[in-house]
Amino acid sequence: PYKSKYEARKLLEAGVQEIERLWPEAQSGSESERGSEMLAQFFLYLGKNYYFCEEVPQAEQFFNRSLERYLRSPLRLMPETFVCIQDVFNNLGMLWCNRQGHKEGMNFLRRAQIM
Repeated sequence: PYKSKYEARKLLEAGVQEIERLWPEAQSGSESERGSEMLAQFFLYLGKNYYFCEEVPQAEQFFNRSLERYLRSPLRLMPETFVCIQDVFNNLGMLWCNRQGHKEGMNFLRRAQIM
C-alpha cells in the first residue's frame, strides 16, 4: 500500500547522499549554509515519509535531525526557514500525541505556536 512512498523515499535518500557528497566542496559561507538548509529540508521530508509509512521511530530520528540543522542555521529567522521549523515542531508534536505521549507532544506543539 505504500509503494509510491517507498519510491519517493529512495529519491529523497539519493538526494541526501548527493548533497552530503557535494557539501564538503562548498567553500563559501552561503553555499555551505544553503547545503545545510537543504539537508534539513530533506530530513524533514524523509521524516514525513517514514511517518506516513507508520515507521515512527525512524520518522522521529529524521525530524530531530532536521530540527537540529534548522536551529543551528544562521538563516533560521528567514520566513521560509522559519515556517519549516514550525512544521518540524508540529510533526514532532503529532508524532508524540499519537504515541500517547501527550505531555511531550503538547510541548512541541506549544513551541510551534509560540514561534
